[in-house]
Amino acid sequence: MPSRSRNWRLIALCFVVSFTIVNNSIHAADTPVEPTWIPGYVIIHGGSDLPAPMLDTFVKLSGGTAAKIVYVVAESNSADDAMLLGPFQKLGAASLNVLRLSDKKETTSAKAEFPALKEATGVWLGESTPATPKEFANELREIIARKGVVAGSGVGAAFLAEYGVRLGEKTGMQCKGICLLPSSIVELKASKGNDNDDLLSMLKTYPSRVGFGIGENATLMVHERSVFASGAEVNICLAAGNGRPAREERLAPGARADLIALQRSAIARTLPAFPPAKPNAPELSAGTLVIDGGGFPRVAAERFVQASGGPDALILVIPTAIGDEPPPGLGEGRRLQAAGAKNLKIFHLATRAEAFDEEKIKIIREAKGIWFCGGRQWRYVDRYLDTPAEKLMHELLARGGAIGGSSAGATIQGDYLVRGSPLGNTQMMAEGYERGMGFLKGVAIDQHFVKRNRFADMTELKAAFPQLLGLGIDEGAALVVTGHTLEVIGVGQVCIYDKATAVAKGETDYVPVKAGEKYDLKALAKVEK
Repeated sequence: MPSRSRNWRLIALCFVVSFTIVNNSIHAADTPVEPTWIPGYVIIHGGSDLPAPMLDTFVKLSGGTAAKIVYVVAESNSADDAMLLGPFQKLGAASLNVLRLSDKKETTSAKAEFPALKEATGVWLGESTPATPKEFANELREIIARKGVVAGSGVGAAFLAEYGVRLGEKTGMQCKGICLLPSSIVELKASKGNDNDDLLSMLKTYPSRVGFGIGENATLMVHERSVFASGAEVNICLAAGNGRPAREERLAPGARADLIALQRSAIARTLPAFPPAKPNAPELSAGTLVIDGGGFPRVAAERFVQASGGPDALILVIPTAIGDEPPPGLGEGRRLQAAGAKNLKIFHLATRAEAFDEEKIKIIREAKGIWFCGGRQWRYVDRYLDTPAEKLMHELLARGGAIGGSSAGATIQGDYLVRGSPLGNTQMMAEGYERGMGFLKGVAIDQHFVKRNRFADMTELKAAFPQLLGLGIDEGAALVVTGHTLEVIGVGQVCIYDKATAVAKGETDYVPVKAGEKYDLKALAKVEK
C-alpha cells in the first residue's frame, strides 16, 4: 500500500479549473505526468440510475451513520431535497445536504463558497451536475486528500476524469474534467455497447493517458492504486505505441487492476522501445555487483563488504522492497554485520518526492556500498527509478563502490525487470514495470530460480526478447560481477540464457555455471581455469 504521507501535490498538478465541452479536434499537446495514486475513493457509475449496491458501498465508505454526505445537482433541477436524499437516508446516513450549482458559466472571479463541502466525507455528483467553478473542484480535491469519497453517475461522472467522452445525444463529444481520476479518459458507453472506437480515437490524441469504458450497468471504483469493477465489466484501453498494438482488456466485476501500472504502461508506450534491439553490453566500467539468488550465503556478504572497502566503509541498507513501513532493525544488514561490516545505516525514503530532496539523499555521496533487500521489486521502481537518488547510486558504482542485493534486490540490478507486477510475482513480463535500475545492462535477472522451477519463465522471456541475456540464480548462489566477468559463489549455480535464437526441441536452452566457475559476459562463454 502506498505511503499515507505521499505528497498530494502530484494530484493537484492535474486539476483543471473548469469543465468545458469541446469538439473532436482537441489539439492540446499530450504531456505525460507523474504516475499518481488516490488517497480517497473515486467512484464512477456509467448509468443515470442509483444502483443499490453502489449506494450502499458509497455510504459505508463515507462513514456509515457518521457520514456527512453532499448531493450535487444543477440549480434548475426540479426535484426536492427529500426526493434526492431519500436513498441515502434509508441507508443510515444522518448528515445530508443538497448543493445546487448554477447552470450558468462563471463570469466573476469572486471566490465561491461551499460550506457544506468543508466537512463532507462523501460527495455524490448527480446526473445533471453542471459545469463548475474551480473552487468547487478544489473542494472535491480536499475531500479526496482527507480520504473521503467522491462519486458520480451518468453525465455527473464525466467530471471526475481528466478527459471524458460523452455519448448518447452527444456521441463522440469530448470534455475536459477535474481530474480526480488522474491521467484518465472516461467513456460512458450507455448507447455504444462494448466497442472502444471513440475511446481509442481519443487516446491517439492523448496516448500517455489510460482509457476506461464504463457501461450503463458498470461501476468503476479507484482507491489508492487499486482499480475495481462492479455490476458489469469495465473496458481498459491503452493507445498503440512503442511497437505495441493498442491494448484492450476487460476488467471483470470483482477483479482488480493497478492504477500506477496502467499509468506507467501508457507512458512507456510514448517512449523509445524498451528493451532496445541492441542493448548495451553487460559490462561494468568500475565497481562491483553482488547479486544474490535469495539464500544470502555468508560468502556473498563477505565479498560485498570487501568490495565496499572493508569493515569501516559506510554501507547503506535499503529495505524499501519490504513495504512502506519496513520492520525496525537492520534486517538483511545483520548478515553484513556478521560478515564484518561496522558502519551500516538504513536508507529508506518514505515517499518518491524524497528521492528528489538533496538533504535526504546526500548520504549516498558518502557511501561505499548499497545493499538492496528482498521483497517486491516494483517498490524500488516506484520510489527510486528516474530520480536523483538513482543517479547517485550509479555514480557510487562508477567511482568504484559496490552494489548488492538479494532476491528482489538482485532482480532490480538488471536492465530488464522481471516479475515487476504490483499484482503478484508470477507474471514474468509486466508492462509498465519492465525497467530495472540497469546497473548491469542488457540482462534480465531472476532469483530463487531452481527451487521455484522458473526455467520456463526465462524461456518465455527469451522468446519475447532474444537480445537480452537471462540470468537465473539458484537459491544459495550469488554472482560477483566485475568488468565483464561473472563469478558464481556460494552453492548451486546460475543458469545463463545466452542463445539469441530458439533451441531445438529437447535441447537445454541455458548454460549452467556452477559455484567456483566464471563466465565472460562479452564473449558469452565460460572462463577456462
